[in-house]
Parts: sequence; structure tokens; C-alpha cells
Amino acid sequence: MLLKDRQRIAIKRCDEAQKILLDKGLEYSENKDCLSNFKEAAEFLGLSPFQVWFVYFYKHFTVLKNAIKNNPEDPSKGIKSETLDNRMNDLHNYLAIFEALIKDKEDDKEKKNQIR
Repeated sequence: MLLKDRQRIAIKRCDEAQKILLDKGLEYSENKDCLSNFKEAAEFLGLSPFQVWFVYFYKHFTVLKNAIKNNPEDPSKGIKSETLDNRMNDLHNYLAIFEALIKDKEDDKEKKNQIR
């Protein structure tokens, strides 16, 4: 594969994932804090938002891991519930959400330091 072809794939993945992230984000957050579902679940379960994030991330990761394990030559045939493409978009988005959680935590610390 040529570099330009891989780049085209990466751009397409980012575009698809971004649309899904926005659409699903609106469903989960209803235009308030887009990380609220992680924070609320964390509070309810006595975990950190990062731990809740990892559970969601790991669920999608496990599907890909099992697809590769079940069909190492063609993992796309090892997934039955959703397409491999959908799972890759989900994982891509969960990495963006992880970064958002980190940034949110840093912003909270900065706000607390400004109050002092």
C-alpha cells in the first residue's frame, strides 16, 4: 500500500468517526457536558471517569481482539454483531474521549488553582 492510500484511509476514518462522535455525543449529553455520562456513571459506581471510560473502551477492544483471534487471516469475518468498520470508529472515538477527559481534568485543576 502506498502512503497516500493509507493517508486516504486515515482521513476517511477521522471523518466518519467525527460524525459518529458528534451524533452520539448529542444523544448522551443533550447539549450539556459531553462527558457527563462518564462522570455520572463514575459517581454512581464509586469509580473515576477514567475507569468508566476504560470499561467502555475495553468492550470495543475485546470485540476486535476476539475477531483477530477467531479469524487471524480476515478479522472482518470474525465479527457478527457490527461491522469491523463500526468498531474501529468506536475505538477511534473512545481515544478522543479519553483525551477530552484528561483535558477536562486539567481544566478543573487550573480553575481550582485560580480560585486560591
